[in-house]
Amino acid sequence: MRLLWLVFQMRMKRQLAYRTAAYAGIVTQVVFGLVLVAIFAAFYANGIKAPMTLPQVTTYIWLGQAFFAMTPYSVFPDAELREQIRDGSVATELLRPVDLHSLWMARTLASKLAPTALRCLPVIVVATLFAGMHLPPDIPSFLAWLLTTIGALVLISAFIVLMILTQFWTVAGDGLSRAVPGIAAATSGQLVPLALLPENIRVVFEWLPFSGMVDKPYAFWVGTRPVSDLPFVLGHQLLWTVVLVAAGRLILGRGLRRLTVTGG
Repeated sequence: MRLLWLVFQMRMKRQLAYRTAAYAGIVTQVVFGLVLVAIFAAFYANGIKAPMTLPQVTTYIWLGQAFFAMTPYSVFPDAELREQIRDGSVATELLRPVDLHSLWMARTLASKLAPTALRCLPVIVVATLFAGMHLPPDIPSFLAWLLTTIGALVLISAFIVLMILTQFWTVAGDGLSRAVPGIAAATSGQLVPLALLPENIRVVFEWLPFSGMVDKPYAFWVGTRPVSDLPFVLGHQLLWTVVLVAAGRLILGRGLRRLTVTGG
C-alpha cells in the first residue's frame, strides 16, 4: 500500500507540473462552455419543454467543462503504458513488489485527478460569476455531489485501466481508444444531460456504468436528483467499479500468460 501511495504521489507531482497545458485547458473549456450554453439557450428561447430548467442545464454544462479532464470522454489510453505493452517492456513492471492492476489504478487515479484539480476551480469561479452557473441548492446536495464525484473518479479509473488492458490483444489500440470515448460521452450525459433524452433511452443509459461517471453526480449539484438517492447512486458506482476491476484483473491475467518478451 505504501508503494501505491508513493506511485500516486509521484504521478500527481508529474501531472501538476504541466501548468501551461492546464491554463490552455481552462481557456478551451470556458470557450466550449459558452458555445454549449448559447446552443441550449436558443432551444429554450423557442419554448422547448424539458424536465430541466435553463439554469439547471447551464450549471450542468459548466460542471461538464470544469471536470472535463476527469470524464470518460478523455479516456485515451496512457501512452507510456501502451508502449510498454507493445514492446514487451511491461515485463519490468512485474518485477515490482506490487499488484500490477493496483499499480495502474493508482497511476490512472493521479493522471485524472491532477489536471482536474488544476482546471475545475477556475472554470467554476468564472462560470459562476459571469456565465450563469449556480451553486448547489444546499449543503446536503453539495456533500452528495462530492461523495459521488469521488466514486466517479474511481469508477472512471477502473474503466480506463480496463481499456488499457485490452491492448494486450491489439496492435496499436488506437481504434478502441477513439471509439470508446464517443460512446462513453453519449451515454454518460457529457454531451446531453440524460434527463433531456427520451424516456426509453434514458432508462437504459441510467443503468450503464457511464451515468455514474457524469450524470448522477451532476444531478445532485443541479438539484434534479434528491439527496435520498445517494445510497442508490453510490451502490451503482460501487457495483460497476467491482465489475470493471474484476474484468480488468481477468484480462490482465490472460494477457500476461500470452505476453512474449524477446531480447537480452
